[in-house]
Amino acid sequence: MVLISVTVITLAYRGPVQRYVAKIQNATADALSPLQKDVSSALSPVGNVISGSIHYRQALQDNQELRDELAKLKAEHLSDANLAQRLQELTALENIPFVGSMQTITAQVVDIGPSNFESTMTLDQGTHSGVAVGMPVVSNDGLVGRVISTSAFTSTVLLIDDPTSNIAVEINHPINTLPAPTLSTTTTTTISTSNPTTTSTAPEPTTTESPPTLAIASGEGDGHDLDLSLVPNGVEIKQNDIVTTSTLQGGIFPAGIPVGLVSNDSQKAAALQQSITVAPLANLNSIDYVSIIEWLPPT
Repeated sequence: MVLISVTVITLAYRGPVQRYVAKIQNATADALSPLQKDVSSALSPVGNVISGSIHYRQALQDNQELRDELAKLKAEHLSDANLAQRLQELTALENIPFVGSMQTITAQVVDIGPSNFESTMTLDQGTHSGVAVGMPVVSNDGLVGRVISTSAFTSTVLLIDDPTSNIAVEINHPINTLPAPTLSTTTTTTISTSNPTTTSTAPEPTTTESPPTLAIASGEGDGHDLDLSLVPNGVEIKQNDIVTTSTLQGGIFPAGIPVGLVSNDSQKAAALQQSITVAPLANLNSIDYVSIIEWLPPT
């Protein structure tokens, strides 16, 4: 058919037969028209596939660019949040109330996590900064552990939840007391009479502490609460009683450093002592900065 079309077109330019050729051209066009439509219809899906493939690849590229941008924004947000947390920790370490007048060395945690044998963390301060073995390490929340080894520019801290850690502590028992009401006399004057009136003033409740109970807080491994031993049955221990360090019973920490809060206690009739657990106040697995107290236990 293509050959016929070419022949007809060629004859169109050869003089006197032009009017006859025109008729043949029209007839040929009519004959080829269905074929052109069929070819166009057959090729149309191919074109759509090619166009769709190009658009699909572009959509994939656009989605990847969006995912990359979202990841970048998330990273920037996390970075800002991390910086804010570090700044908050550093600011809090400047004025830890339970440290008092003792000197401290601020250190950054460079490695943390339990090994196969010990729960420890590594700090970026060592003997070059005055750090010595035995010094207590605290966060702004409470006791973290004590230095067990040093180099010139690093030190290793044994955390309080390590199974080999034993701390002399005391359990403080805050109790609410209501003093007896006080009587006060007031005089009121009216037109008809003058009578003294006696009224009762209700006092505000005050919080005091009963004598502390001595105990030993032992580590139970990473992620576990401390175990409190040597507390005899009959001593009232309540949940959220605060546990602090003690210098008694051969304590190796200065007194008064918060260790944790009583998380669970139970008394058994046949047992000589209570079963008590203590939740550490310091977040041992998420600390960026700590203070090393320049204090050594008495020898």
